[in-house]
Amino acid sequence: MRYPWFMSVWHPFIRRHSLCMTMVVTMFMIVIVMMIMVVIVMVTATMAVVMVMVMMVMVMVMMVMIMMV
Repeated sequence: MRYPWFMSVWHPFIRRHSLCMTMVVTMFMIVIVMMIMVVIVMVTATMAVVMVMVMMVMVMVMMVMIMMV
């Protein structure tokens, strides 16, 4: 049976360092989850800032209208 070259390289490595591989995969998953959370927080913060700016613009428009009347 002929394995691809990466199988011949990785197979003993996986057998010998299964714990290490598991830790690396776990770390990778944690990093991905952290990145997703950071993106969500940034999007939420951006939305909040946009909402505040829109509210400020609306208040200014209302004040101008009141002054004109």
